[in-house]
Amino acid sequence: MAGGRGPQLQAAQGVRAHRTGKLGRSAGPHGRLRHGAGVSGRDFTPDFESDAFRLRKHSVLLDGHQTSITLEDAFWDQLNAIARRQGVSLNRLVTDIDHARTTNLSSALRVFVLEFSDIAASKVVVNALDAT
Repeated sequence: MAGGRGPQLQAAQGVRAHRTGKLGRSAGPHGRLRHGAGVSGRDFTPDFESDAFRLRKHSVLLDGHQTSITLEDAFWDQLNAIARRQGVSLNRLVTDIDHARTTNLSSALRVFVLEFSDIAASKVVVNALDAT
């Protein structure tokens, strides 16, 4: 781990280099697309009453110190999924992000999830284009 940055952080930091434009997003469990919505997502309306928007405190161990972090359920779900995909514990993932951050930890975690999701979406599009 060079400079305290794990492989998942190195991947997320390269997102800007791989971004070729905004990718269309389909509506997920936390929102809906209105009839006739284009791939730009302009017509996406989030369901603000879903559990995804509920704030939840979660205790994590950072360098041997217990701390509590408050994030929306949607971000905790994604952080857990990313940790599983990377084969690391949630504590290890959060610790890696903590070591690399330049802002508050909650913000760093949210931005990490967004950048990781952009990389994953870009790979899906590239793989789909390669298959044609």
